[in-house]
Amino acid sequence: MSNREAPESLRFLAVGAFNTLLGFGAFALIQFLIGAWIGEVLVLVLAHISVSTIAFFLHRRITFRAHGNLVIDFVRFQSVYIIPVGINLVVLPLLVRVAGMNVYLAQGIITIFSVVVSYFGHKYFSFRRKGPPKPQ
Repeated sequence: MSNREAPESLRFLAVGAFNTLLGFGAFALIQFLIGAWIGEVLVLVLAHISVSTIAFFLHRRITFRAHGNLVIDFVRFQSVYIIPVGINLVVLPLLVRVAGMNVYLAQGIITIFSVVVSYFGHKYFSFRRKGPPKPQ
């Protein structure tokens, strides 16, 4: 690693911050435009689909600098999101419909959890390569 290269954890934070803002922005925009008609769960699904592909390419190229089979990496990347998206699909309606929380606040809180889970999932599963660990 050259002296000018950011460590992987900082690259993850930068890309992750961008993706998180993009994802929350997509959620908020879709919710604002059509959320009253389709509900927050479908809004969440549409936002995830629209942003996760962008996140995949940014993390693959910038954060983890992975090479290899694009399709396998994409499937592994999406499989990491099963846990946070699954939890989000259950917890978001509970917070909004049962607890009466504002939908934007509820999604913001859930997003914090998703960031932590996704970092470890992507680092140790999505873009993990066999062999000696790469320097950070």
